[in-house]
Amino acid sequence: MFIVIQKGIFVFTKMYRAVIRICVLSFFSAINVSWATGVAVDFDPTTAEIDSVLDLSTKSVNDPIIIGIKCLNVQNLDTYSFDLSFNPASLEFTGGYKSLPMPPITNFMESNGGELIEASFGLKGSSIDTVNVAFSLTGSDSSTAPDGNGVIALASFKILTIQTNWLKLHNVEFLDYAHDILTVDSAANGKLEAQVTAIRHLASGFEHGASFQNRASCTLLGRMLVSPGATANQIVIQDRIRTLGFKP
Repeated sequence: MFIVIQKGIFVFTKMYRAVIRICVLSFFSAINVSWATGVAVDFDPTTAEIDSVLDLSTKSVNDPIIIGIKCLNVQNLDTYSFDLSFNPASLEFTGGYKSLPMPPITNFMESNGGELIEASFGLKGSSIDTVNVAFSLTGSDSSTAPDGNGVIALASFKILTIQTNWLKLHNVEFLDYAHDILTVDSAANGKLEAQVTAIRHLASGFEHGASFQNRASCTLLGRMLVSPGATANQIVIQDRIRTLGFKP
Protein backbone atom coordinates (compact mmCIF):
# COMPACT_ATOMS: atom_id res chain seq x y z
CA MET A 1 0.00 0.00 0.00
CA PHE A 2 2.79 2.38 0.93
CA ILE A 3 4.66 1.63 -2.31
CA VAL A 4 1.55 2.34 -4.40
CA ILE A 5 1.05 5.72 -2.67
CA GLN A 6 4.72 6.59 -3.13
CA LYS A 7 4.53 5.78 -6.85
CA GLY A 8 1.38 7.88 -7.14
CA ILE A 9 3.11 10.85 -5.52
CA PHE A 10 6.08 10.45 -7.84
CA VAL A 11 3.87 10.37 -10.97
CA PHE A 12 1.88 13.37 -9.71
CA THR A 13 5.09 15.35 -9.11
CA LYS A 14 6.35 14.65 -12.63
CA MET A 15 3.02 15.70 -14.12
CA TYR A 16 2.99 18.86 -11.97
CA ARG A 17 6.48 19.85 -13.12
CA ALA A 18 5.56 19.21 -16.75
CA VAL A 19 2.46 21.40 -16.48
CA ILE A 20 4.49 24.22 -14.84
CA ARG A 21 7.11 24.00 -17.60
CA ILE A 22 4.46 24.20 -20.33
CA CYS A 23 2.79 27.18 -18.62
CA VAL A 24 6.07 29.06 -18.32
CA LEU A 25 7.00 28.46 -21.96
CA SER A 26 3.51 29.44 -23.10
CA PHE A 27 3.67 32.65 -21.06
CA PHE A 28 6.94 33.81 -22.57
CA SER A 29 5.78 32.83 -26.04
CA ALA A 30 2.55 34.80 -25.59
CA ILE A 31 4.32 37.99 -24.56
CA ASN A 32 6.86 37.55 -27.36
CA VAL A 33 9.95 37.76 -25.16
CA SER A 34 13.09 37.85 -27.27
CA TRP A 35 16.76 37.66 -26.38
CA ALA A 36 17.87 38.53 -29.92
CA THR A 37 20.69 41.02 -30.42
CA GLY A 38 19.49 44.35 -31.73
CA VAL A 39 19.74 48.11 -31.83
CA ALA A 40 17.02 50.74 -31.38
CA VAL A 41 16.31 54.47 -31.55
CA ASP A 42 15.17 55.76 -28.14
CA PHE A 43 13.57 59.18 -27.61
CA ASP A 44 14.12 59.02 -23.85
CA PRO A 45 17.61 57.62 -23.25
CA THR A 46 17.43 58.49 -19.53
CA THR A 47 15.24 55.41 -18.87
CA ALA A 48 15.81 51.69 -19.31
CA GLU A 49 12.76 51.32 -21.57
CA ILE A 50 12.72 51.96 -25.31
CA ASP A 51 10.56 54.94 -26.34
CA SER A 52 10.40 54.55 -30.11
CA VAL A 53 7.76 57.25 -30.77
CA LEU A 54 8.01 60.98 -30.07
CA ASP A 55 4.73 62.93 -29.87
CA LEU A 56 5.40 66.16 -31.75
CA SER A 57 2.25 67.77 -30.37
CA THR A 58 4.35 68.57 -27.30
CA LYS A 59 7.08 70.23 -29.41
CA SER A 60 7.50 73.44 -31.41
CA VAL A 61 9.60 74.46 -34.42
CA ASN A 62 13.25 75.08 -33.43
CA ASP A 63 12.94 72.91 -30.29
CA PRO A 64 15.99 70.68 -29.66
CA ILE A 65 15.65 66.94 -29.12
CA ILE A 66 18.20 64.39 -27.95
CA ILE A 67 17.85 60.77 -29.01
CA GLY A 68 19.72 57.72 -27.85
CA ILE A 69 20.81 54.68 -29.79
CA LYS A 70 20.65 51.57 -27.61
CA CYS A 71 22.14 48.13 -28.10
CA LEU A 72 20.05 45.16 -26.98
CA ASN A 73 21.23 41.80 -25.65
CA VAL A 74 24.84 42.09 -26.79
CA GLN A 75 27.72 39.90 -25.61
CA ASN A 76 31.26 41.29 -25.28
CA LEU A 77 30.49 44.23 -27.59
CA ASP A 78 33.74 46.02 -28.49
CA THR A 79 33.22 47.90 -31.78
CA TYR A 80 30.17 49.16 -33.61
CA SER A 81 29.13 51.33 -36.53
CA PHE A 82 25.84 52.33 -38.15
CA ASP A 83 24.15 54.98 -40.26
CA LEU A 84 21.20 57.03 -39.00
CA SER A 85 19.07 58.66 -41.69
CA PHE A 86 16.54 61.47 -41.22
CA ASN A 87 14.41 63.89 -43.22
CA PRO A 88 16.46 67.12 -43.59
CA ALA A 89 13.27 69.07 -44.32
CA SER A 90 12.01 68.18 -40.84
CA LEU A 91 15.17 67.83 -38.73
CA GLU A 92 18.62 69.41 -38.57
CA PHE A 93 21.48 67.39 -37.09
CA THR A 94 23.24 69.50 -34.47
CA GLY A 95 25.65 67.14 -32.71
CA GLY A 96 26.74 63.67 -31.68
CA TYR A 97 27.98 62.47 -28.28
CA LYS A 98 29.10 59.30 -26.56
CA SER A 99 27.68 60.54 -23.23
CA LEU A 100 26.16 63.65 -21.65
CA PRO A 101 26.68 65.36 -18.27
CA MET A 102 23.16 66.87 -18.11
CA PRO A 103 20.91 65.06 -18.04
CA PRO A 104 23.48 62.50 -16.90
CA ILE A 105 23.63 59.77 -19.55
CA THR A 106 26.65 57.48 -19.53
CA ASN A 107 27.73 55.26 -22.37
CA PHE A 108 27.01 51.57 -21.82
CA MET A 109 30.30 50.67 -23.51
CA GLU A 110 32.33 52.14 -20.64
CA SER A 111 30.34 50.34 -17.92
CA ASN A 112 33.14 47.79 -17.37
CA GLY A 113 35.91 50.38 -17.15
CA GLY A 114 36.90 50.39 -20.82
CA GLU A 115 37.79 53.53 -22.79
CA LEU A 116 35.62 54.26 -25.82
CA ILE A 117 37.20 56.01 -28.80
CA GLU A 118 35.16 57.87 -31.41
CA ALA A 119 36.08 56.95 -34.99
CA SER A 120 33.22 58.84 -36.67
CA PHE A 121 30.18 60.83 -35.60
CA GLY A 122 28.84 63.28 -38.16
CA LEU A 123 27.15 63.73 -41.50
CA LYS A 124 28.23 61.01 -43.91
CA GLY A 125 30.36 62.47 -46.70
CA SER A 126 28.43 65.10 -48.64
CA SER A 127 25.11 63.76 -47.35
CA ILE A 128 22.61 66.06 -45.65
CA ASP A 129 20.30 63.29 -44.43
CA THR A 130 22.55 60.57 -42.96
CA VAL A 131 24.75 60.52 -39.87
CA ASN A 132 27.56 57.97 -39.64
CA VAL A 133 28.51 56.67 -36.19
CA ALA A 134 31.50 54.47 -35.33
CA PHE A 135 33.08 53.73 -31.93
CA SER A 136 35.53 51.18 -30.53
CA LEU A 137 36.99 50.26 -27.15
CA THR A 138 40.76 50.53 -26.80
CA GLY A 139 42.62 47.21 -26.78
CA SER A 140 40.99 43.79 -27.06
CA ASP A 141 39.95 42.79 -23.58
CA SER A 142 36.93 40.57 -22.87
CA SER A 143 36.68 41.95 -19.32
CA THR A 144 35.95 45.48 -20.56
CA ALA A 145 33.65 44.49 -23.45
CA PRO A 146 30.18 44.60 -21.86
CA ASP A 147 27.14 42.32 -22.05
CA GLY A 148 23.52 43.48 -21.99
CA ASN A 149 21.63 46.61 -23.01
CA GLY A 150 22.38 50.32 -22.96
CA VAL A 151 23.06 53.62 -24.70
CA ILE A 152 25.91 53.45 -27.23
CA ALA A 153 25.44 56.88 -28.86
CA LEU A 154 23.49 60.13 -28.48
CA ALA A 155 22.47 62.56 -31.21
CA SER A 156 20.86 65.99 -31.05
CA PHE A 157 18.54 67.51 -33.65
CA LYS A 158 16.60 70.73 -34.13
CA ILE A 159 12.97 70.43 -35.21
CA LEU A 160 12.35 72.33 -38.46
CA THR A 161 8.75 71.33 -39.17
CA ILE A 162 6.00 69.63 -37.19
CA GLN A 163 5.26 66.66 -39.41
CA THR A 164 5.45 62.91 -39.09
CA ASN A 165 8.86 61.51 -40.06
CA TRP A 166 11.33 58.79 -39.13
CA LEU A 167 14.85 58.23 -37.83
CA LYS A 168 16.08 55.07 -39.54
CA LEU A 169 19.03 52.79 -38.77
CA HIS A 170 21.08 51.28 -41.60
CA ASN A 171 24.31 49.31 -42.09
CA VAL A 172 24.54 48.23 -38.44
CA GLU A 173 27.71 46.29 -37.59
CA PHE A 174 28.74 44.91 -34.18
CA LEU A 175 32.09 43.26 -33.35
CA ASP A 176 33.11 41.50 -30.14
CA TYR A 177 36.46 41.89 -28.33
CA ALA A 178 38.09 39.33 -30.68
CA HIS A 179 36.77 41.40 -33.63
CA ASP A 180 34.41 38.63 -34.66
CA ILE A 181 31.10 39.77 -36.16
CA LEU A 182 28.07 39.73 -33.84
CA THR A 183 24.85 39.04 -35.71
CA VAL A 184 22.38 41.92 -35.35
CA ASP A 185 18.90 40.43 -35.56
CA SER A 186 16.84 43.63 -35.45
CA ALA A 187 17.09 47.40 -35.90
CA ALA A 188 14.16 49.41 -34.49
CA ASN A 189 13.63 52.82 -36.08
CA GLY A 190 12.22 55.88 -34.33
CA LYS A 191 9.06 57.72 -35.35
CA LEU A 192 8.30 61.40 -34.79
CA GLU A 193 4.52 61.54 -34.80
CA ALA A 194 2.59 64.74 -35.57
CA GLN A 195 -0.77 64.69 -33.80
CA VAL A 196 -3.49 67.32 -33.52
CA THR A 197 -4.91 67.04 -30.02
CA ALA A 198 -7.36 69.93 -29.92
CA ILE A 199 -8.52 73.01 -31.86
CA ARG A 200 -9.37 76.10 -29.85
CA HIS A 201 -11.28 79.17 -30.96
CA LEU A 202 -10.50 81.65 -28.18
CA ALA A 203 -12.64 84.54 -29.46
CA SER A 204 -15.84 82.52 -29.18
CA GLY A 205 -15.11 81.51 -25.58
CA PHE A 206 -15.56 77.77 -26.11
CA GLU A 207 -13.44 74.86 -27.15
CA HIS A 208 -13.95 72.51 -30.08
CA GLY A 209 -12.42 69.48 -28.33
CA ALA A 210 -11.86 67.32 -31.39
CA SER A 211 -9.19 64.66 -30.98
CA PHE A 212 -7.62 63.57 -34.26
CA GLN A 213 -5.64 60.39 -34.74
CA ASN A 214 -4.94 60.50 -38.46
CA ARG A 215 -5.20 62.48 -41.67
CA ALA A 216 -8.50 60.85 -42.66
CA SER A 217 -10.35 62.03 -39.56
CA CYS A 218 -9.06 65.60 -40.02
CA THR A 219 -10.12 65.56 -43.66
CA LEU A 220 -13.56 64.27 -42.66
CA LEU A 221 -14.02 67.04 -40.10
CA GLY A 222 -12.91 69.60 -42.66
CA ARG A 223 -15.55 68.38 -45.09
CA MET A 224 -18.25 68.46 -42.44
CA LEU A 225 -17.42 72.06 -41.62
CA VAL A 226 -17.51 73.25 -45.22
CA SER A 227 -21.14 73.96 -46.12
CA PRO A 228 -23.09 76.87 -47.63
CA GLY A 229 -24.29 77.78 -44.14
CA ALA A 230 -20.89 77.53 -42.40
CA THR A 231 -20.54 79.82 -39.41
CA ALA A 232 -17.59 82.11 -38.83
CA ASN A 233 -16.32 79.75 -36.11
CA GLN A 234 -16.45 76.77 -38.48
CA ILE A 235 -14.55 78.68 -41.16
CA VAL A 236 -11.83 79.55 -38.62
CA ILE A 237 -11.46 75.88 -37.66
CA GLN A 238 -11.31 74.86 -41.31
CA ASP A 239 -8.55 77.40 -41.96
CA ARG A 240 -6.56 76.00 -39.03
CA ILE A 241 -6.92 72.48 -40.41
CA ARG A 242 -5.53 73.72 -43.74
CA THR A 243 -2.63 75.41 -41.93
CA LEU A 244 -1.74 72.05 -40.34
CA GLY A 245 -1.55 70.50 -43.79
CA PHE A 246 -4.91 68.70 -43.91
CA LYS A 247 -6.95 69.44 -47.01
CA PRO A 248 -10.73 68.88 -46.87
